[in-house]
Amino acid sequence: MKIINLLIFFLIFNISFSLSIFPKELKKNVSEEISETFIISSNSNENYIVKVKSIFNDSNVVYKIHPQIFILNSNSQKIIKIALNHNLKNQFYKGKIKFELIPFNLKEFNNIVFELHLNAEIYTNNLSTL
Repeated sequence: MKIINLLIFFLIFNISFSLSIFPKELKKNVSEEISETFIISSNSNENYIVKVKSIFNDSNVVYKIHPQIFILNSNSQKIIKIALNHNLKNQFYKGKIKFELIPFNLKEFNNIVFELHLNAEIYTNNLSTL
C-alpha cells in the first residue's frame, strides 16, 4: 500500500511540474477591459482533455470561455479566451477559473482527474484600490 501511495505521489508531482498556465491569476477592471487570454502549456508526454469553467460568488458575473473543452497534446500549448460582461455594478467579485485535466490514459492514472484553479478578481472603476 505504501508503494502505491508513493507512486501516486510521484505521478501527481510529475504532472504538476509539466503543466503551466499564464497568467497565474485573473484580475480585471471590467469597466476598462472585458477579456483575458490564458495560455496553458504541457511539457509532459501525456495528452489531456481539458475542461475550463469559471466559478464566481455572484450570478451577475456573466462570462464566455472559448474553448471550454479541448485536447491538450503532449508538448504543446493552447490559448483560452475569457470574456466578461462590463455592465456590472460598482462591486468587487471573487471567483476561480477551474481547469480540469483528464488524461487520455485514465486507467494508467488510477482514474485520477487533475484540477488547476486560478484566483479571479474582477471589479469596476471605484474599487480598483482594493
